[in-house]
Formats: sequence, structure tokens, C-alpha cells
Amino acid sequence: MVEESDLDNLEYLNMVIKEALRLHLVAPLLIPHASMEDCVVDGFYIPKALHVIVNIWAIGRDQKVWNEAEKFQLERFLGSDIDLRGRSFQLIPFGSGRRGCPRLQWDS
Repeated sequence: MVEESDLDNLEYLNMVIKEALRLHLVAPLLIPHASMEDCVVDGFYIPKALHVIVNIWAIGRDQKVWNEAEKFQLERFLGSDIDLRGRSFQLIPFGSGRRGCPRLQWDS
């Protein structure tokens, strides 16, 4: 019988969940945020107080990040340190930082 304490050892299940959430998100966009200060991101100037909407659907299908991005391939997460808690920006189905999913903060 599988117990909750076994979850960290279920590598195959972990890969299935990550790949499913990469391709089939609950929502394609994160909740809008406002920038706290002027900054430059990837060559783009972002002024203070600008409303920013992150397209996580596009991130999950970015050909520069994911090889054969449209395919369901569990192997892409084999031996990977990419997690679902918002620390790996290639995969952020629940957001990241202080505005991420509150439930994920409890497990940190």
C-alpha cells in the first residue's frame, strides 16, 4: 500500500505529474502582478508599477527550453532537479515567489 511518506520515492509518478502540468495547465496565465521597480528582463525595459501577466502555457511549450515541446515525454524529467514549487522557471504551473500557490509554501 502506498503511503504519503512514499511520495518522494515515486519517481515515475513525479515525472508524470510534471509532464502533465507542463502541457495541460489549470490556467494558461498567472494572476497579474505589478512590477515593484524599474528593471530590464531579457533586454525589455519594465517600468515600475507596470502590470505583468506571465504566459505559463507558452513557457511550457518553448522550443528553446523543451526539446520536442509538443510531445508528452516523461524522460525529460529523468534525473532533473526541476520542481513544481516555482524555483525552476521552466515549469511554474502554480506560480512562483511570494505570489505562488500558498499550499506549496507549507511543504518548503
